Parts: sequence; structure tokens; C-alpha cells
Amino acid sequence: YYKDAFFADFFGKAVIDSSGRWLLANRSFYRMVGFEAHELDRHTAFEMFPGAYEATRELGRNRHSGGVTLDCLYAPPAGEQRHIRIRIAESGAPADAAGASARRFLLHASDITELRETERESAHLRAHLNHVLDSVYEGVYGIDATARTLYWNAAAEKLTGYSGEDLSGHHLLDLVSSPDPKDGLLAAERNGGYTVSAEKDAAGARDDIFRRKDGTTFPAEYKVRPVIDGERTIGTLITFTDKTERMKSDELIVRSEKLAAAGQLAAGIAHEIRNPLTSLKGFLQLLKTGGANQSKREAYVAIMNGELNRIEQILSELLVLSKPQ
Repeated sequence: YYKDAFFADFFGKAVIDSSGRWLLANRSFYRMVGFEAHELDRHTAFEMFPGAYEATRELGRNRHSGGVTLDCLYAPPAGEQRHIRIRIAESGAPADAAGASARRFLLHASDITELRETERESAHLRAHLNHVLDSVYEGVYGIDATARTLYWNAAAEKLTGYSGEDLSGHHLLDLVSSPDPKDGLLAAERNGGYTVSAEKDAAGARDDIFRRKDGTTFPAEYKVRPVIDGERTIGTLITFTDKTERMKSDELIVRSEKLAAAGQLAAGIAHEIRNPLTSLKGFLQLLKTGGANQSKREAYVAIMNGELNRIEQILSELLVLSKPQ
């Protein structure tokens, strides 16, 4: 049964002696290495697979080892190089009086070329993603379902002073959020932070004071979003920005609007005061000429008194407006 399973196995299997000579191999192994049986005998396993000799010696020093795994670049007689993974384990009982030559080793081989290509493509995609993340001005922090850091871009490091290594074993909001003076809780605990569930909509922007690695702080706006695959939440994405410059711009806009409003108010007051002053100047000129009789002078004085009252009322209203509410 064991021999039938050996020859029918989908994976390549072979048995060698302590010199690396081939004792047995199945068809899958022949196909993998590109040799027929009589061709394979011209080469030893140690010649074909770098590291195989050292692996057998390691097994000799550690008899209780479960085996040694090697990843080798193998060049078949025809075709391109392949990535082969070989697990070598001692086959059967260790040698006795017969000597070391009686030892046998089982090789379990699999072609991992496609796996290596997939890993290379994944690494390329990860590098491209990192370039994209590093090109945005927002800090980007991503964790998987076990809270392992996946993304930590250059902007995040620049804003906080923390490197990706600093986040090992920590959550971002635990590091950068200052305790709330009211309840002593971190922002992560107050707002749900990285525990956003798939059932909830992505949270809107939140404001907080973030603490840098050097102890200084800055006003931050951050968003927490779940990363969903189908119906499962597989991670969390946090993006954040420094609001300092925006707050300065907003303050300048408010100040400009206040100055503009003050200018309009000043223009209105000047207009309201200029009209009665013009009347006062006119009546003073009439009184100065002395051509008016007593009744007219009294009328002029009454009008002038009314204009002065009007100016006084405007100034009183202005004083009321100037008082803080």
C-alpha cells in the first residue's frame, strides 16, 4: 500500500542514500526535474539541489528532527528555471552496524514557481500601494482584524513622529490621543475608534487633540472606516490630518469678515452723523449772519437741538453694540 501511494502521489517523491544517489522516485518527481530514470542516475541529489547535502548532515546531527525544508532554484535540462521546495526527512530506521551508508532520506518535492510569481506580484502591488499612500497628504493607518498594522504612510509618520515599528503592539489612537479631562478615557474609547463594526455606516469626521511622539500636540481631524470583505469586517482604516493651518485660515477669514462688517458699520455711522452735522453747520451760518428775527432764531435752535439729540442717540446705540453680549 505504501509503495502504491508513493508512486501515485501528486507530489514528487524520491528516496536517496547518504551519498545523494537515487534509490527510488515516482513519476511526478521525474516530470518535475525533467529526467527519465536512466538520465536521473547520472546526477546526484546533492548536485541538483544546493543545500541538500547540508540538510542530510543536519538530520544526522539531530536524529529527532522532523525534517528540513529547502527552497531551491532548479534548472531542468529543457525549459526555464523553476522554484522547487523540498522537504528532506530520514526514511526508515537509522543506520546500525551497517554504517552511515545504510541511511536513507525521503525527498518530498513541490514546484512553487507559481507561488513565487504570485508573491512577487503581491510584493509589487504592495510597493505600488505604498507609493500611492506615501503620495497623499493625509496620514493613513490600516490594521487587520487582529490589530496588526498594515499601512502607515509617510504623512502619518511626519505628522506624529511615530514610525511603523513604534506601532507594534499598540493602537494608533492609544498612542496619539490625549485623555479626556472629563472622564479620563482615551479618544479610542470615547469614539469607538478601531472597533467600528460592519453593521454601522462609516463614521464621519471627528476632531481631537493628537499627541506627537515628542509630547507636543496638534488639532486633528480623523475618520474611522471599517474594511469589509463581503459580509466580514477584515480590518479598519483611519485617516487623519493636522487642522492647524486650516484653523488659521478659518480664523483669518472670520477676522476679515469682522473687519469688513466693521467697515460697513463705520460707513453707515459716518453717514448718519454727517447729515445732522451738515444741518448744524448750516444753521450756525444763518445765526452768524444775524439777519434772522427772534422767532426764526428760536426755530433754528430747536432744529439744531433736535439734530444734536439725533447724534446723541446714534452714539448711544453704538455704545450698546460695542458691549460684549
